[in-house]
Amino acid sequence: MKIIKLALIVTLFFALAGASFGDYLNIHRQAKRYGLELKDFNWDVTYSYVYEKVYATEAITRTNELDLAGSYSFNKNFNLSLDLPINYIINPDSSLSSGIGDLSLFAAWNFWKNDIYNFAFLPTVTFPTGNYQAGIGNGRSTYCVNLTLTRDKDPLALHWSLLYKRNDNLTNNRVDIWKFYFSPVAKLSPEAKLMFNLGVESNTSLTSNQSPIYASGGLIRQINKALAFTPTLKLGFNKPETDVTVYLDFSW
Repeated sequence: MKIIKLALIVTLFFALAGASFGDYLNIHRQAKRYGLELKDFNWDVTYSYVYEKVYATEAITRTNELDLAGSYSFNKNFNLSLDLPINYIINPDSSLSSGIGDLSLFAAWNFWKNDIYNFAFLPTVTFPTGNYQAGIGNGRSTYCVNLTLTRDKDPLALHWSLLYKRNDNLTNNRVDIWKFYFSPVAKLSPEAKLMFNLGVESNTSLTSNQSPIYASGGLIRQINKALAFTPTLKLGFNKPETDVTVYLDFSW
């Protein structure tokens, strides 16, 4: 299984385990969904451990997620991917939530590129297959479109992305969500890349217009052709994302 060129796409949405839209940006996992350099059918399995601590309340949530993804590349410019997360969550009150999350369908259309620059259009639909009552799932279908510009010239790749999400939900949160983020990725060696991400997005709460700002960074380590390890740290700087989150991903 080949880990493809890094590019930013999103659904943070994303559509995983009922998490809020800004929970985290895992560049490594999203890069696989981009899929434009893959041939025919490919599959990926990712195990993630997520540790999230909210500054104000000291509340801690621990999430174990097994993410199953299959993708099909029709050609070098168009790819479809289907993604299903399976979750085991230890909530701040020590209660447990487990089960499948929301099913997501991704498309990636690479509509213009040259030797350095690449423009891509990345729509996503998420289906409410997760158990909303158990906290694993959004309860409604969501729709997302993402326009991404990538400048890739070794050893540094730069990514800019503008995203809109139709955040239909059952919790009286904001429906129209906008997000912008910038991410440089530095190639340290053929087996390792260093990544950083800075993002701002619409506040999901209807009672506030303050836009959450966050930063994340991590290392993508290709252990062998079939296995990659990606530790990532995310910091939220203002409400409602004032938290610190640690992600550990193992991808096959």
